[in-house]
Parts: sequence; C-alpha cells; structure tokens
Amino acid sequence: MNDSNSTSGASTAKFDPSSPIDWSNLGAALLSQGRHEDAIGCWDKSLELDPRLAATWTSKGSALGALNRHEEAIVCYETALEINPYDESTWFCESRSLSALGRYTEAVCCFDRAVKLNPVMTLKESATYWHNKGVGLHNGGAFAEAILCYDAALRYARHDGSIWTHKGQSLVSLERYEEAICCYIKALRRNPDDFDAWAGEGIAFNLLNRPEDAVRCYDAALKLNSRIAEVWSNEGVSFRELDRPEDAVRCYDEVLKLRPDDPETLAAKADLLYKLGRFEETIQCCDSALAIDPQCALAWNNKGDGLREVKRLEEALICYEKCLEYDPQFPEAWSGKALVEEQLGRHGQALVSQREFLMIDSARRQKERRVTDEDALLLRKGIYCPEESAAPETRRKAHKKLVCKRLGIGNFMFIYATPERAAFHSRIERALFESRTWGEFRKAMPPKEYSRIVREVFEGNDEPRPRASDAFSRDQVSGTEDLSYPTPMMEEMAESVLPQDLLDIYAEESPLRQDRLYYYVAMENVDELNAELRRRGYEIVDGGEFSILA
Repeated sequence: MNDSNSTSGASTAKFDPSSPIDWSNLGAALLSQGRHEDAIGCWDKSLELDPRLAATWTSKGSALGALNRHEEAIVCYETALEINPYDESTWFCESRSLSALGRYTEAVCCFDRAVKLNPVMTLKESATYWHNKGVGLHNGGAFAEAILCYDAALRYARHDGSIWTHKGQSLVSLERYEEAICCYIKALRRNPDDFDAWAGEGIAFNLLNRPEDAVRCYDAALKLNSRIAEVWSNEGVSFRELDRPEDAVRCYDEVLKLRPDDPETLAAKADLLYKLGRFEETIQCCDSALAIDPQCALAWNNKGDGLREVKRLEEALICYEKCLEYDPQFPEAWSGKALVEEQLGRHGQALVSQREFLMIDSARRQKERRVTDEDALLLRKGIYCPEESAAPETRRKAHKKLVCKRLGIGNFMFIYATPERAAFHSRIERALFESRTWGEFRKAMPPKEYSRIVREVFEGNDEPRPRASDAFSRDQVSGTEDLSYPTPMMEEMAESVLPQDLLDIYAEESPLRQDRLYYYVAMENVDELNAELRRRGYEIVDGGEFSILA
C-alpha cells in the first residue's frame, strides 16, 4: 500500500502511526469510500502492531469477502473467533463467505452460532439464515426439513426468487410435483431469467407426464444457457414421450457435444435411431457406448435390436444374452431374444424366453396399475385433490365466499377477505371518515377496536381520555397517515384466506408496511385468480375500494 496516498480523503487528525486502533479506524474510513485494498492495507498494519484485535480481523475479512476473496476472508474470521468466539457478527460474516463457496453445511453451523448469540436479526439476515439452512438440509437429503426452512426464509424475503426455486427442488425430491410447479412459477415471476427455475419446472412437468409443458420450460432454460447437458438430455426424454424422435436425437447430439463419453446417452440415441429405421447407425452408436462401458445393458439390448433387423441373428442373440447377464430383469431383451430364437428355429428356447418376458412385463404392469388404483381410491375418498396440491399440514382454511377490494393507490392492488372481516374493516373505515366527534367515533367503531385506539392515542401519551363532544380527526389515529391502518383485511389475507398454492402463485408483498408482511394481488393477475377461485367453488364479491386510501 502507498502510505502517502492511503490517507487521502480520510481524516488524519491526531493520527498516531504507532497506534493499532488508529490504523484500524483509518481502514474503516477508507472502506466507507469503497477503497477496499487500501483499507486491507491499513488493517494489516494494525494487526502487525496488535494481532489480538478481533474486530479488525473481522473487518479485514468483510473487505476480502466484498472482493470475492472468500478463502482469505474465512481465515480472517477464524482468527477473529479464536480471539472472541462470542461475536455474532463474525459468525454471520463467515457464514456468508462459506455460502458463497458452496460450503452450505458449514455456513449453516456458523448461522446457528450467530443466532444463539443474537436471536434478533434483521429481516435480510433472517432470510439468509433460513435459506442457507434449507440448502444445507437439501444437500444432506433432508428435503422435508429443508422446505420448513425455506418457508421460514420466505416470511422475511418473499420477493427472493432463488428461495422459491430451491423450495421447488426439494418438493420435486419429495415427489410433490404440483406444489413444485407453483414455486417455480413464483420464482419466474420475480426473475424470468432464472435458469434453475425453468429447468426445474421442466423436470416437474415431465414427472407429471406433461411433456409439452416440459419442452416449453426446457427451451426457455436453454435460451439462457445451452451448455448444460442435463437439460438437453431431459428435453430429449420429453420429445421421446411426444413421439418426436428426430427432435430427441437432436437433443442427444447436443448432450454428446458436451459429454462425448456418455454411454447412457449413446444408448438412448441408438434406441431412437432404431425407431427411425436407421439400423446400421443404431449398431454403430451402441458400439460407441460399449467401448466406453462394456456393461451397459441398454446398449447391448439396442445393438441386439439393430442386428436383428439386418438379419445378423446369431450376433443379435449374443447381444441379448450379454444384456441379460448385466440385467436379468430387462423385459425387452427377453422379448428380442425370443424373436431371434424363433427365427433361428429354436422353438423350445423361444418359449422359455417368451415366458420370462411375460412374467417380468406382467409384474411391471401390475405395479403400475396398483399405483394408479391407489391414486383413484384417494380421489374417491377426497383425500387427494390435484387442484389444491399443498400437503394437508400446509393447506389453508377454505372460505368459500370472499370479498375482493381495491386499494385506492391507482387501483392496481387487490385484497381478499371473508365477508365478516370485510364488514369489520368497512365499519372502521366509515367511523374514520364520517365521525365528527369522539362520541360519534365511539358509536361507529367496534367496541374493542375503539378501546385499543384510545389506549394507544391517549393513555400511551399520558393524556386524558377524550370527551364525547371533543372534535375528532382521523389523523389522530396512529397509522392512517402512512397507510398502515386499518389492516384487518390484509391480516386475514396474510394468515388464512387464500389457498396456499394460489397465494404462492398470485400474491405479492405489500409495500404499505415495513414491520409486518402483508400481501396483495396485482391488477393484471386478478381476473385469472378469480377465475381459478370460481373453478374451485368460491364466490367472489366485489367489495369496492378502500376509502381510507382514496
């Protein structure tokens, strides 16, 4: 560091070069000017003079972290914690660097230490803590626990699309595909360029046997990043299910450009070439796969199919036997083997092979039918409803009649509530706008709400209660000026009124309050939401506009 320039723009009054505190303070001043490298140089000088300054180690680590030098930052944090293990800010800063390096499990441990030392964190810190904890649990296979952490994070940062994306990934791991799609939609509303959300939504649609929707998502993901082989491979699977083998081959070719030594992709491509009648190419593709993995059962089976079509029957029979050597339960290999043995005149052996095929195929079909029958039974009993796919413990109370009111700020925000809560809210509004005296206000207000306001306005300020004849102004009621009162309808919408999956898809965070999380539905989404609610049996009543905001 150039000492002659290091203090430019920073206070140097009574600066003592032999004082580690002065060097540390100078570093902080330089950091506030965005001069990270100079600040680090000052802290190095401070620590040369006194290496036991824990706060200086933490400050240096933060500056290194801001420069994406996280490995060095972690060394600083660890040194600081050896000196003072009770500083929650150091634990928190170390967790951020660990998270940036993808070391989520260690990051969660640091967050836990920070929370134990200081349970009261900012909203952003709380969201980051629960988000990283969820990622760590997901990576450890604890998917249900990860979802609980993501839900906690969303209480503080509902606008963060990455949390929705990660929650969707955990839901897919639990085979809760409809819920996962809701999360991915929410993530993409916040960030249309979220590659992981598009790719994850495609997987969920694929697993729900909706290949057209899956292809749409994969196409969107690949426009953002065409260098991810897994997405090309997944899109190839969707094209196969849509019976579009040429498109599927194109996808597998893209996979092989990125992973030329992938035997499973080569074998899958060979299967498509066989369906297109390109038998010599099928055989060549399988040979390439087997050169990489001689135990790839799919490649042996598909090569057998290709050889059978070009009448190289003895070679085909060897391929089927090799397939069954590595996977005795491969039904297509038993079927192909039976066909070849029949053509070779080995009728007894063909019957044995055909019997094996029928046994394995029958068992597979029974398993698939059993799953389908179980789903049908759940539907008949009303236990499972695809339209409201949230798990029972997360479903909200169903109110079949809802009032929809517009907020007066441009009429672009809409709030939903039950008729009872909407009437309660309207009573407060009328009292606030129509009362001229405190006596009129008292008669118009709900009794408990009036008592609460009087205690808050007068008793909290050690003032005498108002007389009935005293003039009333709504500006005297706390919250009416900054639009934070009244909020009964907002409170109900946040707590229970909409089904959770629809809240996740259509609701946005309300900008009216900073101390509590409220939601609204944007004007462009209201018609679609109301149509979905009516489809589910809800009655929607137009509640007009919030007069308090007019």
